[in-house]
Amino acid sequence: MVYPQIYRLSWSSLWKHPQIFWIYLWQFLFIVVMAIVVAALSVNALANMLGAKPDTSHIAPEMIATIIVFVLFLFPYYLAAFYGTLAQAIMGKSLHFLTFPKNGFRYFAQGYGFIFSSVIALIIWLFITGLIYLGIHSAMTLSQTVIILAIVGSVMALNLGAWLLWMMNLLFLAKLSWIRALRQSMTLMRRYALLTLEVVATAVIGQLLLIAFILWATHTWGMTGQIMNYLIVTITGIFWTLSFLALYRVTYSNQLAQSS
Repeated sequence: MVYPQIYRLSWSSLWKHPQIFWIYLWQFLFIVVMAIVVAALSVNALANMLGAKPDTSHIAPEMIATIIVFVLFLFPYYLAAFYGTLAQAIMGKSLHFLTFPKNGFRYFAQGYGFIFSSVIALIIWLFITGLIYLGIHSAMTLSQTVIILAIVGSVMALNLGAWLLWMMNLLFLAKLSWIRALRQSMTLMRRYALLTLEVVATAVIGQLLLIAFILWATHTWGMTGQIMNYLIVTITGIFWTLSFLALYRVTYSNQLAQSS
């Protein structure tokens, strides 16, 4: 069965590449760099610290520059480094301390592509749910409208999540251009519909169980529970992402095995 292979490969990649956890050191450094950039560009914030009255009549150019730097470079760079590093781990490539910052540049275009895909998915979800709301809210009670929107919204989220799952695989593992990834993702979603649904549903259920455990551990053990939650979230977050990225490699390997 293909489904268990995905999680065996994810666990194997995590076990064989403990260097993956350098990601969290680089994540900390990324946050520090981002804070320095924001502080350097936000002149109005510095003026507040010195007691000067900031100009609130319009958006400061420094704030616009901060947003541009973050949206156009820092966030896509971090996303590319994170997914690119895990993609290399799932492909069995060796990792080292500098793998993460190098992958930020190596997969930079793929990072943009995945952000663009996520924005499209969000717009589609909002547009369709908005149309449904406009069509039914006047003919139904509020509770009925909420129930229908919850059901339709959940189904749409699963389908769009499945599409994003394949876009992630095709961008970071196959390294396809965005247009080619878009075309192939539709084909792969239909070909592996049940497998894709299983992976997405497992991730959703796993996240819900994790949230329930976090709430219980925090309530039961206090600070100790919060520290334990951080460690669990650290490991499971990487594990789930590896399982997403394992989808393409497992299906592609099985396809090659069948053709031979």
